[in-house]
Amino acid sequence: MTAHLQDLQRSFLRHLRAERRSPSTLRLYAQAVPFLSRWLEAQGCTATLDELNRAAIREWLAVLSDTREPGTVKIRYRRLFRFCSWLVDDFELSSNPMATMSPPTLKMKPVPVVTADDLVALLKACNGKEFSDRRDEALIRLLLDVLTTSTLTRAWRSSKAKAPGSNGLCQCPHHECCDHHLDPGPRRAAESGRRF
Repeated sequence: MTAHLQDLQRSFLRHLRAERRSPSTLRLYAQAVPFLSRWLEAQGCTATLDELNRAAIREWLAVLSDTREPGTVKIRYRRLFRFCSWLVDDFELSSNPMATMSPPTLKMKPVPVVTADDLVALLKACNGKEFSDRRDEALIRLLLDVLTTSTLTRAWRSSKAKAPGSNGLCQCPHHECCDHHLDPGPRRAAESGRRF
């Protein structure tokens, strides 16, 4: 009779504790095997070492991809991969069934753009005479200023790099970061100690 995956997982977690892994790491590694075991049992299989094969793992990951976020699938893939590697190291398996499998790819989700109306509403929410209201408004305005400056800098550098005959590097005599090409007013005011 082959060993149950849950029993092997307990040995695996003991191994990780012996390596002095943190409790949060142990908690994360403790998730993949029970999830796979439950899925195997739902398919009418027993969650034993005999059922831990490439085809079953691939199918489980495909089902996860349909129902979970890509980041979750990738985390579970990595945790199960580490478990399978340990099974090979512990002579429970002759080879890792996931050895030639590629991890799931993560696609970046587009970040929603904040509209001008949203920004106005956000600043209006900070309208008040209390310290916290003024502090919140100052922080929001500072962040907006930083974001605007970085966006302008990126756009300027991008346009400079696209110029015909340009190697994308600054052509001015300063040969530095090129932020001297932006509006110098706030920087000069800050250097002289004035408010702007």
